[in-house]
Amino acid sequence: LADNLKNTEKKLEELTSARDSEVKCLQILVDEKVEEIERLNKELQKVLKFKNQMMQMMNEI
Repeated sequence: LADNLKNTEKKLEELTSARDSEVKCLQILVDEKVEEIERLNKELQKVLKFKNQMMQMMNEI
């Protein structure tokens, strides 16, 4: 029974360690996606600003 408990504890530690590693990897992926979204949002804002300037120029003509 004691051996079974030790084996179970060891397996639980291994699973916890593996889960922690997966969480770290997922957090890195999430952070990368957030950075990409922020970058794309900045690009979109530039495009929209340019479009608005063009529309304003067209209205002035």
